[in-house]
Amino acid sequence: TPKPSSAASDVYKRQIIRRDKKVEKILDLTLTVNKSDIKSHKSIKFNIDKEAEILKIEFDYFPKVVKESEDIVYAFQNRSSNLSHEEISSLKEKFIRGEEELKNLATLSLYSKDEYIGCAHRHLGKQTIIISSKESTAGFIKTPIKPGQWEIVISLHGVFIDNMQIFVKAFTEF
Repeated sequence: TPKPSSAASDVYKRQIIRRDKKVEKILDLTLTVNKSDIKSHKSIKFNIDKEAEILKIEFDYFPKVVKESEDIVYAFQNRSSNLSHEEISSLKEKFIRGEEELKNLATLSLYSKDEYIGCAHRHLGKQTIIISSKESTAGFIKTPIKPGQWEIVISLHGVFIDNMQIFVKAFTEF
């Protein structure tokens, strides 16, 4: 099982030393996206009913690596690039032969009702993002977890296959 980044994991471990906290799942969503969704954004709005100590978001998507030749060819069709035609052809062939990996990329940004909280633009496995007024995962500000509407925006920078699965869970701790 992929582990969260050590910085996120360390923050979370420090936050959950006390086991008497109440944890509430506030979001559990699976999205399916396709090649046609590349360079688009998916908004996920959710409510936090009462002030919390910690907001924890788990984010993952699958597959990370594009394996099928036809998907790799598709990724290079009609794409603008600063590379020459020869460079593009050479790179495409390296991906097809498995010498290089073509990766899908979905990223997560977070907004509270009042402000932009931050983003995670990483090619990692499962990501665990922690937000609190004391500590937050790198890329996110420290902020109180106030009641109201919050929003996760999934940016689909690279979707080179159909039926890519995106998994988002969110929890509050009191």
